[in-house]
Amino acid sequence: MHLFSFSCIKRIVPALVFAAISGFVLLGFYQDLLYTIHLRTPFIEGSLFFDDLFNEPFGLMKWVGCWLSQLCYYPLLGAIALILIWTLSYFLGLKASGLSTRWSALFLLPLSCLLLGVVGIGYWVYIIKEYGLFFSQSVAFLLMLSVLCVVKDYVLPRNHSSFIVLLIAILLYPVVGWFSFLFVLCVLPALIRTNGLKALIILLAILSPTIYKYILFDGTSNEMLWRAGFPLFDDQAVFHIRQSVPYILLAITTLAIFVFSAFGEKHNERSESTSKRGIYVYAVVTLLVSAIAFLGVWQFMFKDYNYLAEMRMVKYSLDDNWQKVVEEAQQTSRPSRAMVVLKNIALMNTGELGDRSFQLSNDGRDIKNPDSLNVNSMQIAAPIIYYNYGKIVFATRWATEFAVTYGYSPFVLMNLCRSALAKGETKAAERYLTLLHSHLFYVDWQPKPVSPLIKELDSAFADVLDSDGNNAENYLINIFSNSSESGWATVREIALFHSMLTGEPSLFWPCFIAFAQVEPDQVLPLHYQEAYCCFMERFPIEMPFKVKINDSTVQNYVSFRRQYQVLKDAGYDNETIGEALRGKWSGTYWWHTSFGRSRY
Repeated sequence: MHLFSFSCIKRIVPALVFAAISGFVLLGFYQDLLYTIHLRTPFIEGSLFFDDLFNEPFGLMKWVGCWLSQLCYYPLLGAIALILIWTLSYFLGLKASGLSTRWSALFLLPLSCLLLGVVGIGYWVYIIKEYGLFFSQSVAFLLMLSVLCVVKDYVLPRNHSSFIVLLIAILLYPVVGWFSFLFVLCVLPALIRTNGLKALIILLAILSPTIYKYILFDGTSNEMLWRAGFPLFDDQAVFHIRQSVPYILLAITTLAIFVFSAFGEKHNERSESTSKRGIYVYAVVTLLVSAIAFLGVWQFMFKDYNYLAEMRMVKYSLDDNWQKVVEEAQQTSRPSRAMVVLKNIALMNTGELGDRSFQLSNDGRDIKNPDSLNVNSMQIAAPIIYYNYGKIVFATRWATEFAVTYGYSPFVLMNLCRSALAKGETKAAERYLTLLHSHLFYVDWQPKPVSPLIKELDSAFADVLDSDGNNAENYLINIFSNSSESGWATVREIALFHSMLTGEPSLFWPCFIAFAQVEPDQVLPLHYQEAYCCFMERFPIEMPFKVKINDSTVQNYVSFRRQYQVLKDAGYDNETIGEALRGKWSGTYWWHTSFGRSRY
């Protein structure tokens, strides 16, 4: 009994180590990713959604993956679900492969590939077309291992086991897709040991796509039949291999373990438990494999502060929690373009646009992406951006495009519902709300009331669907910087702000005069004072009224220009000067218009 218990403990230890690694990575760094997974994964109750997915192999796994993705509404719950699936896969893998205790840690390698498939996804999370990806692969792997356990105990000892395995593989194909091929390869070594080369007959399972094309998936393309749920990543007809590598390694490491277990040296459990050498080998293998698993995940997981900060800002924006958006913007001096736009929307709503926008940096960085994937603020937050600028038709158009391309996720349904309410289309809003209420954690969700600012912006412009060139920021700058004649005070301020971003005096001065003349006796917000100093020096005009500017603002501008000229006379180029002046002046409009505006 003591020996049995010690052997069990040795098998449990690697599982606990991997659970700790997974919990540390998922909950320590990627809670925002887990939440975004639920937000961007479609799931709709009813037969229509299920039938649509089941029109291709692996469809059931996708449906299960979509359902389980709902759990990531609470990142802790989503992480626990994934860790439980992987832990169960570990024990089933040991049983199915017959791997001896001393080598049990080897099964952490395929599990670490599944973990990396989640945390290494990067910006593909916004444009992934593989429904339920983050759970479906793990669930299918678990199901494959379960069937392998059954085959090992009840099929392999029988006569004609090769034919039975072939039948099982063919039956598995519509359920687990490409894992049915991996199932065949994993069971083949054990079959060869018992049946010799006759076992090769099970390779006929490769014909499963051809068989099912005529009996179940007659309307499915050949590509989908042969892919069979294997994650391939393509964007505008460009294939990206990077995100598929974890699943390729999953197949290779799993197959290698089954081959090693079938043809490698065998040791009985008792000798392993009592032998000092056996314990030493077990300890070395466990430590080494655990280190490889952790370091491999750590090295290749997608690490970028802005990547996760964008997710938090989107979450807060959907809840109109503008103070949280501003607080998030305060955490970095080098935000992405999406963060800049969401931050400015937040400041519009808190009334601080003219005093804090450039202090919190408008110098947006390009998205950090290891491959050529074309993702920008449009894929991240286009419906939110347009909705909060009162361009409801554009918000609806982008949310609808997301629905058609990526499915009716909570993100899509929330944006469609809010846009419908903003246009007074209550019946359409109720339809979207009904779909959203079918999600586990949105049963009581109700949209926030349409804010007065959105109503003003919506009323100030003809909300027509013209071309935005797939660039909301430039489109909105162009619209608002040419809107100096608006009768709404809030619109005049937003027009002034966006005219400042253009750097064009022909746009700035009409917007500035229209805004400043509303209350000419009041001191202007800080950044509008800075813009006035800058434009008055470079493009002076005769003002129709006196503008109140703080002496400190004028003195700071003089100091900035003096430092700039010193560096210019020393022969430094503009980029070098900009970096030299960034520390002291990057929070001013002067620095932005001199060095940051080209980043739009």
